[in-house]
Order: sequence, then structure tokens, then C-alpha cells
Amino acid sequence: MAGSVNHPWGIPEKLIKRYGKTWANTDFVTQNIHESQFKNDPMNTKVGTLYVGNAKIPMKFKNVISEATKLFNVLDTLYSYRKDKSRKFEVSIMDKDFVLSQLEIRKVAETLETAAEIIPKGYQLGLYL
Repeated sequence: MAGSVNHPWGIPEKLIKRYGKTWANTDFVTQNIHESQFKNDPMNTKVGTLYVGNAKIPMKFKNVISEATKLFNVLDTLYSYRKDKSRKFEVSIMDKDFVLSQLEIRKVAETLETAAEIIPKGYQLGLYL
């Protein structure tokens, strides 16, 4: 069972205009995973695809965790720029470079964090993603 974390098709036009298309279209879509793959080597299991802007980034479970942590660390360093919401910053996600606002970086980080939480829960519940 594959699923979307953010369900971007359900975001109202009002929010798309306010926050931008990159923010609105950021999503992580889990892929179908065989139970034995996740049971035997969960960290190296391909779990889904991250969508940021026009980029599609396939990710393993260990990448989901490490990239979320890295992006939250980036946000901590950008804390002093919180008043300038229009400013863009260069960030790297899985060796791909992006120019994103703080809001967009936070959305990607929170999306990955949510994915890192739901993937093992799906396995534990027997949904096998």
C-alpha cells in the first residue's frame, strides 16, 4: 500500500498562493515494501520518493532519517533570519541542490520527519507499507 504524507492535491488554492507551489507540492510518497525487506534490513530498504519542486528523490529509510535531521539542523542555523521570510537559502538534499525559503525547508524537514515516524508504524501494524 503506497501513500502520500502531505496529500498536496488537497491543499486549498488560498494556501498555495500564500506559501508558493514548492511548499504546496512538497510530499513524500511511500512505496510498496515487502515485509521481509524491512524486517531483514530496515535502514537500507527503499521506502519511497521525496518530491521537492520538480525533483523526485528516491530514498532509503536511513536517508529519510538523516536528511530530516540535517534539515532541522540547517533551520537552527537560520534562526536569526526568521524575520526575512522571503530570503532563500541553498540546501542540499541527497546531493541535489535546492534554493528554498525557511518555510519550504521546514516543510521538507517536517515531511521527512513524519515519513520516518509512519514507516515503522506501518510495518509494526502489519500494513507493510
